[in-house]
Amino acid sequence: MIGYDFSGKTVLDLFSGTGSLGIEALSRGAKKAVFVDKSYESYNTIKYNLNKTWYLEVSKIIKSDVLRYLDTCLGNDIDLVFLDPPYNDIVLIKTMERLNNKNLLNDNGIVVVEKHKNHLMNETYSNLCKIKEKNYGITSINIYRKFNQCKKVLI
Repeated sequence: MIGYDFSGKTVLDLFSGTGSLGIEALSRGAKKAVFVDKSYESYNTIKYNLNKTWYLEVSKIIKSDVLRYLDTCLGNDIDLVFLDPPYNDIVLIKTMERLNNKNLLNDNGIVVVEKHKNHLMNETYSNLCKIKEKNYGITSINIYRKFNQCKKVLI
């Protein structure tokens, strides 16, 4: 759905779970992935999956609450953020706000949000605007870009 060239990109996979989104990006050419999840089980699963797929050396796994992790981040070198929190409105909104406040995305960066389709999200979050939205059953995928790269394509 995102039609994105992963070659040489840096990926941030938040609420990583098994790490499948970040690992998929690595398999498509991303140069580095950072996985963040507070669950000890998720940490172990991601590490196992990265070992199995030979991507451990180009990855970093952080066992932390996502909001706490985002509070400590610096820089704007992230090309792609996968955001797949538990279907919780408050956590999703706070995470989007933190991503904006920390300005972690580079100028061409995008944020891919998976959420419950009944949860309404803003069209914009500070410097991010929604460019795509698509529903799959009860799940909705929303894609955001920095304002300077916005071109709305709702499908």
